[in-house]
Amino acid sequence: MAIQQLKLLINLARIDGEVVEKEIKYITNIGLANGIPIADINSLFSQTHDLVVTADMNEQERFDFILKLVQLMKIDERLYQEEIQFCSKITVGEHLA
Repeated sequence: MAIQQLKLLINLARIDGEVVEKEIKYITNIGLANGIPIADINSLFSQTHDLVVTADMNEQERFDFILKLVQLMKIDERLYQEEIQFCSKITVGEHLA
């Protein structure tokens, strides 16, 4: 998983106005499992990201990433229309602003 994908996860977590501890742990664990140093992961939470869906993902990688997005949406036990729209854009490969 690339840093760019972690940025997408962080942006999704921010959609509802707050990033809860469960979301931070989930994203951090994904980054660590993919060999990204904790310092790099932590710094992403304090930055603003201009995001685009990475074009270099194959079908399996895109599926795995969408699964992570859906799991992240469910963590805080609330679902927002903005989150659904965000994930919808990713599934069709749209660029996000």
